[in-house]
Amino acid sequence: MATEDSTAIKTETQSTGNVFTTRNAMLKLWKRSAPSLTKEELEWFSRATESADIEIISLKETVSRVGCLIASDEMDGSIQSKESVSDLLFLIANSIDCIHGLINIGISADDRLQNPELYRQLDSFDVDK
Repeated sequence: MATEDSTAIKTETQSTGNVFTTRNAMLKLWKRSAPSLTKEELEWFSRATESADIEIISLKETVSRVGCLIASDEMDGSIQSKESVSDLLFLIANSIDCIHGLINIGISADDRLQNPELYRQLDSFDVDK
């Protein structure tokens, strides 16, 4: 995984071009800062995967509750318009995108902690800083 760190993040941001998303912002900031982080800072960032796990569980529970409300029609039709449904779906998609960014950063930080020497070499050759 060590050799995939910079490549994985580059691929992630290239897949959406220069579109501003929260995930793209997180990944661009990570790419610029990761080579200069201390071991303690990398350990802090490695906990992003734990945060992502908590967020995905919360999102699942929220979506399930909304589904139950819609199924039992307890919302008095407030989410039955085309706009309200699309707004809800875009919000869910953005949440998943942010969680995806947290996972990318957490995995990358873990990998940097496990392979510091390799990253010192990679970072010294990275011309796209």
